[in-house]
Amino acid sequence: MRPFYADSVAVLAACETGRCRELIRDLLQMVAAAAAGAEYVVTRNLAHFSGGPVSALSPGELLPLLEVQ
Repeated sequence: MRPFYADSVAVLAACETGRCRELIRDLLQMVAAAAAGAEYVVTRNLAHFSGGPVSALSPGELLPLLEVQ
């Protein structure tokens, strides 16, 4: 399941499987990143952030970007 696209049915299903905290945490992180105008969300779990309004990068993908700047 992709938390950013979660609707009420998906949220309830996640809560029934014990993933409610994880789902809400990921949603809040993506919403906060979008509200802050962030270019990226850096995460070890790219699947949880795919399709959101902010691009997701792994820590390894971020390092070369930091070296360029």
